[in-house]
Amino acid sequence: ECTLIHSEVATKSFSLAKDRYNEEDGDFKAVVGKYRRMIWKQLKEKFDVPKYNCIRRIDFKEAIQFVSNFRPENFI
Repeated sequence: ECTLIHSEVATKSFSLAKDRYNEEDGDFKAVVGKYRRMIWKQLKEKFDVPKYNCIRRIDFKEAIQFVSNFRPENFI
């Protein structure tokens, strides 16, 4: 389950960066990292855990859904 959450965050951060920035820009990797950190931070805050691997198993589906539906505009 942790691997799936990790994979979903990586996919979501890349797609957010790709939708909002040009991949040829030199800062593209930095933008992906920025979104990735933002998703992790909000995910941990939502489930009140110090690390993502502390998210309870019963909250797994909700966590995946949270990442899938994540919009940075909602947290800025």
